[in-house]
Amino acid sequence: MLPRRVLYAAVAAMAVVVILAVVRSVSEDAQTTRSPVMGVASTRWPVDTLRDWADFVDQLSIIRIESEAQLSPSESVVENGEGTVPRTVTARIEQTLWRNPGSPRVDGLITFGTWGWVAHDGVLTPATDETGIRLEVGDQVLAPLLLTPEGLWGPLSPGSVVPLANGGTAFAEAQRRSYPELASILDRRTPEDVANLLAAVAPRPNAGALRRLDPDARARALAEES
Repeated sequence: MLPRRVLYAAVAAMAVVVILAVVRSVSEDAQTTRSPVMGVASTRWPVDTLRDWADFVDQLSIIRIESEAQLSPSESVVENGEGTVPRTVTARIEQTLWRNPGSPRVDGLITFGTWGWVAHDGVLTPATDETGIRLEVGDQVLAPLLLTPEGLWGPLSPGSVVPLANGGTAFAEAQRRSYPELASILDRRTPEDVANLLAAVAPRPNAGALRRLDPDARARALAEES
């Protein structure tokens, strides 16, 4: 039976605290199932409110997932046939609706780590976060993006990317449960509405100094203020 709680592992671009070692690939004859297993992770930066987005997001963009790549699992996973197999996705930035003044910016393609698979008895089961959706090739989502201290671009957290449908945001049930304040404000809004609401968040008195810090140092500074 597959574990219900698996620890999210990703490359440094993602907003999580655990990084899985990249060693070598799983057996090519491993099968893949489509029903996802649910995992949990600690987010690296605050993400629960629009205030958090204003503090940490560098730009709000509509992105489309163009491809994915399975990364190599750890030696333990290869030897035991159990554990997480990481994945990256490459996304095209289709439109940027808001940028934080003075922040870095990115256009074109970005590649970031996200939920991959859980290996069990030679079967790879897709994994996803209990706070959001699993990104698949072809998905179009609204993404709060930031440049990480490692110099890579990615969403603020795995659960912060919001599906788009019929011209507006379509928060998944997991997102409504995990981020009720965000969902109550942003669900069923157009991307332009979301950008306007984000731009309307009043800057902190020390916003300039905070923005000169990388996201990790900024999170520590804000934690000390609270």
